[in-house]
Amino acid sequence: MAEADAIKKNDELREAISAKAKEVLSVRMPEKVLVMHKMWETIGEVDLATFHQELSDSIRSTANDCRVALTKRTLDAESASDAASVHVGKKRRMDEAGTSAAASANGEQEFAATLGSNHIPDVVVESNKVIVDVIRNLKKELLEEIELLNTVKIWIQLNVPRIEDGNNFGVGIQEEMINELARAENDAINVMDSMTKYYVSRAKVVSKLMKYPTLEDYRRSVLELDEKELVNLRMCVLDLRNTYAILYDLIHKNKDKIERPRTSHHQHLY
Repeated sequence: MAEADAIKKNDELREAISAKAKEVLSVRMPEKVLVMHKMWETIGEVDLATFHQELSDSIRSTANDCRVALTKRTLDAESASDAASVHVGKKRRMDEAGTSAAASANGEQEFAATLGSNHIPDVVVESNKVIVDVIRNLKKELLEEIELLNTVKIWIQLNVPRIEDGNNFGVGIQEEMINELARAENDAINVMDSMTKYYVSRAKVVSKLMKYPTLEDYRRSVLELDEKELVNLRMCVLDLRNTYAILYDLIHKNKDKIERPRTSHHQHLY
C-alpha cells in the first residue's frame, strides 16, 4: 500500500513538472525575452556624461570630507601624543626604580591606539546607486532564470527513455538540450559571482581614495570601474535576452523529438 502511494505521488509530481515546464516554454520564455529587451534598452538610455559628472561630484565631495576628517583627527592625535609624553614624564619622576620602562610602553601603546583609531575618518562612502539598482533587478531575473530553466531541464530528463541499442537520434537531441540548459544555468551563476567581485574591487579602490584623498588617479579609477561595470551589466542583460530567445527557438523546433525521442514504427523497418 505504501509503495502504491509513493508511485502515485511520484506520478503526480511528474505531471506537475510537465505542466510547469510547458507553461514556461509557451508563456514565460517569450515574456522574458521582451522583459530583458526592455531592461537592455533602459540601461542603454543612461547618459554616460551625466553619469560621470554626478559620480565625480560625489567622489570629490567624499574625498574632501575624508581630507577634513583626517586633518582634524591628526591634530587630535598629536594632542594626545603630547599628553601621553607628559604623563610618561611624570611617571618617570615618581618611580625611577623600574617603572619608567613600563610607563613608557603604556604611553606609546596609548598613543599608537589613539593615532590608529583617529586615522579612520567617519565618512560614509555610498555605493553607485545606478549600478546597485541594475544589479538588484538583474539578480532577481537571474535567480528566476535558473528556476525556470531548471524546470525545463528536469522535464526533458524525465522524458529520456530507457537505454537501448539504436534509434537514439531523439535521445541525442534531448541530451543536447539538457547540456544547453545546464550551460545557461552556469552562466547565470557566474554573472552573480562577478557582481560580488565588483563590490570587492570597488571597495579596495575607494579605501585607497579615503586614505589618499588628494590623489586624482584613485578618483578616476572609481569612475572607470563603475563605467566598466555598467557596460558589463548591459551586456549581461543582452546575453540573458539572447539565451531565452535561443533556447525557446531550439526547444520548440525539436519539441516532438524531446517529448517522443523514439518513433514507434522503427521496429517495422527490420
